[in-house]
Amino acid sequence: MNIEHNPIEVEENEESWLILKLKEQTFAVNCQDVIGIFRAETEISQMAGYSGHVRGVIDFRGSVVPLLELRSVLGMTAFEQEHREFCDMMELRKGDHIRWVQELQRCIHEKDEFKLATDPHQCAFGKWYDSYHTDNQSVLLDLRKIDEPHKKLHETALKVFECNHIQDEEARKIKEEELMQKASEEYMPKVVRLLEEMKQVYKEGFREMCVVIADEKEKMLGLLVDEVTAVESLSAVESKNLFNSAFSASCVNHVAKSKNIKGEVFVLNKDILFSKLF
Repeated sequence: MNIEHNPIEVEENEESWLILKLKEQTFAVNCQDVIGIFRAETEISQMAGYSGHVRGVIDFRGSVVPLLELRSVLGMTAFEQEHREFCDMMELRKGDHIRWVQELQRCIHEKDEFKLATDPHQCAFGKWYDSYHTDNQSVLLDLRKIDEPHKKLHETALKVFECNHIQDEEARKIKEEELMQKASEEYMPKVVRLLEEMKQVYKEGFREMCVVIADEKEKMLGLLVDEVTAVESLSAVESKNLFNSAFSASCVNHVAKSKNIKGEVFVLNKDILFSKLF
């Protein structure tokens, strides 16, 4: 594991907080407790005696430091499971568009009504695409590559319907075959290929970080997080008992706000985090 100590500059007389991201949620730990930040890049040693929230241990400055899965502690889906679900969804959407082309071809040959989505925003992928949010720029960039061929694929059905106005049967069949060739040999394969590539892009875009904190007895703990984003000043806005959350609130001291961060920041309780080791 590539370990680097990152000194955090704190303004005199001002309490500062290290801002962490897990999924779409923002958390914070006191900068005074942070003694190291580095990217989790290598295999971790296993050691008995810890809770299921601990992934393993590392050698940090000559000391054995346990690594706490913060997603696990907060009741969030582990990244490995999240990635599997994403891959499964991509596989389903690939199959959808292969069958879409097959069904359009069948309807042309059998002169049957085509009942699948002609609007790219109304198929299962289109609905997911329009509602999907992520801060991962690599994922967003590759998703945008799908937009054009996906739109052209669905537009093929509308263009096929327009062929019904061609009076000459031979000319109509030629036009329909041209459209289906575009759909089956160009648009659909490109959509399927890009959906397949998305599985690897999603995985590669995840760059897990480790934040090492220490308690008053100088015991150390590594927090595994999705991202470390900034150092901020925070102002508390309400008690932890006054908010509802999709994750476990047991490790949260209070909810805070920052002028530079959109939404709420959940300030983590250091003592509770250490108690989750065993």
